[in-house]
Amino acid sequence: MAEGQKVADRLARVLAGEDLRLEDMQGLDLRSKGEPPKVRLRRFLDHLTATQRIVETDEFGLCSQCLSHIPAVELEQMPWVDTCLRCVSQR
Repeated sequence: MAEGQKVADRLARVLAGEDLRLEDMQGLDLRSKGEPPKVRLRRFLDHLTATQRIVETDEFGLCSQCLSHIPAVELEQMPWVDTCLRCVSQR
């Protein structure tokens, strides 16, 4: 959960107005790097909210691309991920 705390700390700093590189946040999909930081942050927060809704369902921990199980170790470090490493590497 250490990675999750790092993310929470960074998000708090961004919301406080500090200009941080969101690209450095592990597991954060930033394909649209030309977006302003607030837009990227809003997209990430929306993703976190959606993930929070499915935590209690059978869908949590399943890759959104191939439906395989995402290893618990990855989910412990980055509970917001919704794509397995294999699918991420195929992008």
